Amino acid sequence: MTSSGLGSLLGMRHALEPDHLAAVSTLVSGERSGYKAAFLGACWGLGHTLALVAVGLVVVMLRAELPVRVSNLFEFGVAIMLVGLGVRAIYLAARQGPPLVIGLCEGEQFLASDPAALLVHTKDVIFLENGDLARLTPAGVEVWDKTGKTVTKDYATTVGSPGSSRFSRPRTVGSSRDRSCLRR
Repeated sequence: MTSSGLGSLLGMRHALEPDHLAAVSTLVSGERSGYKAAFLGACWGLGHTLALVAVGLVVVMLRAELPVRVSNLFEFGVAIMLVGLGVRAIYLAARQGPPLVIGLCEGEQFLASDPAALLVHTKDVIFLENGDLARLTPAGVEVWDKTGKTVTKDYATTVGSPGSSRFSRPRTVGSSRDRSCLRR
């Protein structure tokens, strides 16, 4: 086997090391499109390759070995990058949090993080997606997605008690007059 073939095999093994898998999966996990995720992963791979080629060329041109201190500095940079990606992932997860639920009723709307909290007021609920924005007024509910586009949400009717609630098949939101409000 030639040295270039061995280098390619070692490079492919290197690409599947845990730090690389963690970095790429953290970067692409927020992408909704597989094409965008693949493109982002390819860009990361290209940047990684170019950095290695640049350092390798300098070492070969100088006919030197990479000093241990410089190698350790690069490893430290990788560690900082992985910690930064981890902090980013935690921040995004905390920011998105649990989905919110809007309870629908004639003349009033309710907001909660769990549909069970709304069962004393109404059985009709809308589940918001992460990133959705909503305005609740006595006249109704307006919802926008994270790009600012107005969206029409379907609502579901809870079936059962707070401890064992299930949901009917979602229906398109209509007039609040078709909602049954539960009086306290």
